[in-house]
Amino acid sequence: RKPFLQKGSYNRASICWRVSAATSLTVKYGTDSTNLSMTSPPSASAADACVALDTATLQPATKYFYEVYNGATKLTGSARQYFITAPAVGSKKKSTFWILGDPGSAGTAQTNVKNAFNKVNQGAPIDGIIMLGDNAYESGTDAEFNTGLFNIYPDAMATAFVWPAVGNHEAVASSSAASYLASFYLPSGGESGGVPSGSELYYSFNYANIHFIILDSQVSARTKTGAQYLWLQQDLQATRQDWIVAYWHHPPYSFSGHNSNTEQQMVDMRTNFLPLLEQYGVDITYTGHSHDYERSYLIDSAYGNSTDNNSKKARIILDNKSGNPATTGPYRKPSMKGAHEGAVHMVAGSSAKLDPVTAAHPVMFTQQSVYGSVILTIEDTVATSKFIDSSGAVKDQFQIVKTRGTVTHLGRPAMKQDQANFFQMGRRFRFPSDNPLAFRIYTPTGTVVSQTIPRGNWEPSAKAIPAGVYYYRYGGKFGKISLP
Repeated sequence: RKPFLQKGSYNRASICWRVSAATSLTVKYGTDSTNLSMTSPPSASAADACVALDTATLQPATKYFYEVYNGATKLTGSARQYFITAPAVGSKKKSTFWILGDPGSAGTAQTNVKNAFNKVNQGAPIDGIIMLGDNAYESGTDAEFNTGLFNIYPDAMATAFVWPAVGNHEAVASSSAASYLASFYLPSGGESGGVPSGSELYYSFNYANIHFIILDSQVSARTKTGAQYLWLQQDLQATRQDWIVAYWHHPPYSFSGHNSNTEQQMVDMRTNFLPLLEQYGVDITYTGHSHDYERSYLIDSAYGNSTDNNSKKARIILDNKSGNPATTGPYRKPSMKGAHEGAVHMVAGSSAKLDPVTAAHPVMFTQQSVYGSVILTIEDTVATSKFIDSSGAVKDQFQIVKTRGTVTHLGRPAMKQDQANFFQMGRRFRFPSDNPLAFRIYTPTGTVVSQTIPRGNWEPSAKAIPAGVYYYRYGGKFGKISLP
């Protein structure tokens, strides 16, 4: 295996490789490709090895070139070998990630998807490669990791840090996903930011103002008392990043090659893990498993099966438009990090295989049986996700825009879910002067009876609304109203 990148951060990088015979190797690196002035300590004498570069020598947001040497002999690597350290944690820098779902088949479709991304990206550096599981078909053997992954993406993996999730096919040859764990070197000790997980099957990392969470929906326990859930709770409580992006293999919502109503891993992730993620303000989730592309509206609290979610569409869909900034406009969230302000959920498992869409899912804006991959870009308060097909065409895109500024009471408690007496006299709020979000009042069947975009100091009014039971919503905050 040619050199590839693992465990990146603002002051950390690991260079990993495989050679045919056990030997001790060194990495030469530097900011000038013609003068690699720094040398790592020798690796352990092994055919599979990683060298963690000295954190004292690495600076944030800096490009370093590198080569791997056996004594004075340079190993054959990719044409371009460099890494760019992450910016300082919390930085608002534009960050770009390439997302591949179920890519490891070693077929023509996989190569076409890769080539389409390269055509669109035009050689620009990317900040990371995200893999959503099933990275080696059909059984997750060591040989399949070579043919389906390392032999397909050597150039990309030599210049961008790789952040995989485990899928069900990695656990066919070994129920513990042994070859997956032997192929990657992941930050179980919190080396790349986040709370140490103690497991390479689930972990987290920081990049700029983004916190990425990688979960295991196959091997580890998916219960609320399991180690993974308890770690996730601690990790979410600890992060102060503006954005939370989570990904794993089995989707919470899908009607394609797999049915999220009935498949246990999918049910567990939806009913156990999504409520916790949404409680702490997750913004976007990516999954694979079904070999198609499915993308939700901006939604919240959709924890039931499709029938249950369909009956609650008026409440769980926070914005029923496309989120496309070029057409209906982006999705908007009222704060930088608030509970239950909505998230967009994607199935992007068509980077090498294809399944038909079997039925319309009530939370999905679009469902497409199309080969492709995803490009995620986040800069300050704006996140943009684009699905690129195997010809390079954009088949779907959405944007989330967050608001820097908060909604506060004037001398009263903050607005919260299921707040009693919301319309009592004298209840006033302060909204940002450029607030883009509407305050809506609904009947129990979902009909809007009042809508306004409040800005500055604002006091809600129930005038011209008949007595009865209603619901209100502002962004992801909602509650029940009884008007006398």
